[in-house]
Amino acid sequence: MDPASDYMDLFDVLQRKLYPDGDHRRIRQEFSLSKLDLIERRIASLASAVRSLRNAFSPVHKLPCETLAQIFSMLVEPPSHYSFMPNVDSMTDPYAWLNATHVCRHWRDVALAFPSLWTTIDGSHPHAALTSLSRSKQAPLYVYLHDKVRRARVRATLEDGGLMSALAPHSARFVELHLEPQFHYRSTLLEEFRYPAPQLRALSLGPNLGKADQSVLPTLFAGETPHLERLALSGFTSWPGNNFVDLTHLCIYCQVPNARPRMQDFVDMLATCPRLEELMVCSAGPDVVDATPDMVSLPALRRLSLGDWFSAEVVACFLSHLAIPEETEMTIWGDALLRRDQAISAAIPEDTSCLRPLHGLASVSVVVDAAEMRQLVSVHKGRLEVYGSFESGAALPTLFSSLDLHQVGKLTVGGMWRPEPSREEWRGVFANLPHLTTLEIKSRGTREMLKALYSDDISEATLLPCPELATLSISNDKNMSTICLFMAARGRASLGHYLQDITVLQLPAYCPSWQQLEDVISDIRPYVTSSARCVQVGAHKEVAPCWEAYNWTVGKVKGRPHRRT
Repeated sequence: MDPASDYMDLFDVLQRKLYPDGDHRRIRQEFSLSKLDLIERRIASLASAVRSLRNAFSPVHKLPCETLAQIFSMLVEPPSHYSFMPNVDSMTDPYAWLNATHVCRHWRDVALAFPSLWTTIDGSHPHAALTSLSRSKQAPLYVYLHDKVRRARVRATLEDGGLMSALAPHSARFVELHLEPQFHYRSTLLEEFRYPAPQLRALSLGPNLGKADQSVLPTLFAGETPHLERLALSGFTSWPGNNFVDLTHLCIYCQVPNARPRMQDFVDMLATCPRLEELMVCSAGPDVVDATPDMVSLPALRRLSLGDWFSAEVVACFLSHLAIPEETEMTIWGDALLRRDQAISAAIPEDTSCLRPLHGLASVSVVVDAAEMRQLVSVHKGRLEVYGSFESGAALPTLFSSLDLHQVGKLTVGGMWRPEPSREEWRGVFANLPHLTTLEIKSRGTREMLKALYSDDISEATLLPCPELATLSISNDKNMSTICLFMAARGRASLGHYLQDITVLQLPAYCPSWQQLEDVISDIRPYVTSSARCVQVGAHKEVAPCWEAYNWTVGKVKGRPHRRT
């Protein structure tokens, strides 16, 4: 017998029982409203069961539960795997994936059966966080505690004592904890974390924790964080009782100004982290040169960023006690890092033998902007970048004479120099670049630079600056001297040092006498072995060096607490 026919007969009987002859009076006598409500709910439940049976025929229901759970995991914002300084304020809603559990009962059952889908705890959603904490069972936890930001308004969700008291006993399951409130909470939040965290790998403690002048971090997790690798710490200058050693990533920022660590203590702290791969110290670190610590070797360091330090002298002293590999990306930056009377080299120690990134430099870029308060010195993969507001006399000769630039093959010069360097200053620069082959000029002060490449007082090839220079490019200098360009090309050719390629890139507005420039370029071609050309280009903005460290500081390090509303 067909089971489906039995079900149909059952429904026919039910229909006749409920509505046999259309006699509404008899129906009102036999049924009360409460009974009808009960019948309606049970029929709705049966309808839901029928829909579930229908869904069972869908191809997706043939997938193993493990495969479906893996698909769900792609909807969940993936754990950052021991992330370093995550931007928790810009995180997408970690619970948006729960919409998938509303599709059908089977999908919900699968989601509930896999605790790994519930391991992200977001304190800006206290109710959902408590639910995830319960459903995650014994799975490792990725905890993000911050106040809720919605439509440019901030709500102090971390004041929910129920969430903190429920979360703290699960410290043993923490793999990541990122605590970054937008309001001042003093030390109340930190006091919750008093249980050991043996699995903790990443810890971020943002601003607004502790008193405004509190410099000592209370003991967290009973001092038991044996596997901690990545630490970002704001405000506090010391952390006795906390076992923060053997780190691979460390960020210290916005330390209390009147309680900065001594140079000796700071260097000794780094010595406990020989596996360090990334080090960022922003508006923090020593503020005086008060000791001569031992050398610290960091052979695994990939990134070193020092921002907004007290002075260039303190930076140079600190760097003089580091031994770092050639692969390290080294960046020194800040607002008015140098005084107006200081040379760029003031932030670089005299002895650079242990600063391997400064060895074997292949290219140098110096972009000066008198209107820019920020200053940056960056070294990465054989490229030295200098950007910001510098006095030309201090920015050029001392920098080039303090570093070994004998292997530099490319020099890029840009910006607006005030005052423009003299011919003698440029000759001092070129004297330290014997193997320069490419010169890119992206500034309005090419006249003195071209004179330094050749002038009538250079009568012998041995006196010629940059004898290997082959490529010359000039961009958007409306005051460019075509005569100086012609004299440089012809003079170098007369000494047997021909330029191979000359390119002049000009905005049409910068060159009203375009035909005159074309004529000069034609006159230059006999003195160039490959090509000489002028090209009209469209307006463009000069691309500055990467400022991600600085931008991160403005957005996060220099953030101010919100007011409760």
